Amino acid sequence: MKRNIVFGAALCMIAPTAQATTYLLDFDPTVACSSSCTDSSEILQTYGDQPGVDVVYDGEPATPGLQNFLYWSTGYSGLDDIAYYAGGATLSFVAASGYQVGLQSLTLGAWPSTNRDLGFTITDLADASTLLDTGIQTVLGTTPSVFNFDFSSTTGLQVTFLGDFFNGGVDNISYSATQIDDSGGPTDPSPIPLPASAFLLIGALGGLAAFRRRSRIS
Repeated sequence: MKRNIVFGAALCMIAPTAQATTYLLDFDPTVACSSSCTDSSEILQTYGDQPGVDVVYDGEPATPGLQNFLYWSTGYSGLDDIAYYAGGATLSFVAASGYQVGLQSLTLGAWPSTNRDLGFTITDLADASTLLDTGIQTVLGTTPSVFNFDFSSTTGLQVTFLGDFFNGGVDNISYSATQIDDSGGPTDPSPIPLPASAFLLIGALGGLAAFRRRSRIS
């Protein structure tokens, strides 16, 4: 008995895992303040807010209400467009429901191109645990100090600035937001429909199988 063997092809398109969306706080003077920033302008509380993450500035945590950070244009170890306030100021990245926030890097500079004693801590807002404590370090007035790390939290992360943060400033803060599922893992996007070319390929394979079958019968 002859058997007609038909080869079928299953086409699968695997949806990629959701990736973190990365943002940068560079204190662009055209958007960081209520009007174009000038030296000592207040930085908007909404500056840096993105889907999944709320950026919160508090220059004096011991004082009721939020004290906005201030902007300065130049003179911080060669950096342009920085934020400053005073020692103890905090910058928080609060995760929205269903999101995970991350912090990757920041840069410190010293004004007016003079060495300053600066540092910072990073804490997880979920349990107030300290993830990083740089201690007080000398930031050179001639060269900014770049710090790289990789922390994430489903609640939020807080940076607390240490030392002479009135004569020190922060710039180029890299942060991110990732949508997560109920298990705490990245959420997969909706299934991706097959493109028209895939359906043409399926039809062509079906036609080839039918042709092989007819050839063997004849």
